Amino acid sequence: MIDGLDARQAGTALGYYGWLTIGNALAFIAITAIACPSILRRVPKEGLRIAVLGGGASYAAFALVIWSFTQAPIALVTALRETSIVFALLIGVLVLKEKLSLAKVASTAIVLAGVFMTRLGKST
Repeated sequence: MIDGLDARQAGTALGYYGWLTIGNALAFIAITAIACPSILRRVPKEGLRIAVLGGGASYAAFALVIWSFTQAPIALVTALRETSIVFALLIGVLVLKEKLSLAKVASTAIVLAGVFMTRLGKST
C-alpha cells in the first residue's frame, strides 16, 4: 500500500524505486560491514555473477510491480502479485524436483481462487 501511494506521489515509479533501492543497499552494506565484514570481501570474488543476475532480476520484477501500482488499483496489483506462488510451485516441482504435496496444491488453489474472485468481483 505504501509503495503504491508513494510511487504515485513521486510521479515516477522507477525513480521512486531506484532511490528506495539505493537506500536499502546502503543500509545493507552498513549492517553487513558491522555484523559480518568477511561477506563484503567475498562477494566480489565468489558471488559477483549471481549477485548481479539475482539483484537485477529482483530489481526488474519489483520495479514492474511498483510501476503497476501507478497504472491500476493497488489492491488488484497486490492480489495478482500473489500468483507468484503458482510459478514457485511449478519451478519447485518441475525444475528442482521437489515433492508435490497436498498442502502445496491447496495453497496454490486458494491463491488462484482469490485471483479469480478478484477478477469476477464488481468494483464499486
